[in-house]
Amino acid sequence: MDKLTKLEHLRSASLETKDLIGQVASAAAAAIEELADKKQDAASAISMDKVNTAIREAVGTIETALSEV
Repeated sequence: MDKLTKLEHLRSASLETKDLIGQVASAAAAAIEELADKKQDAASAISMDKVNTAIREAVGTIETALSEV
């Protein structure tokens, strides 16, 4: 191979590498977004459990108050 052919191979490999880096970056961004969504869903589930508990306690208090009337 002469120098020109080696340079062409290096350029070709560089372009392929850029494409692969773009694909990896895109996949990583999608994975991070999915994890963030799951984390947000988990946080919402926890807060909904707290809301559910608060509602049950309030209903219990109301039922107790009504039974005394």
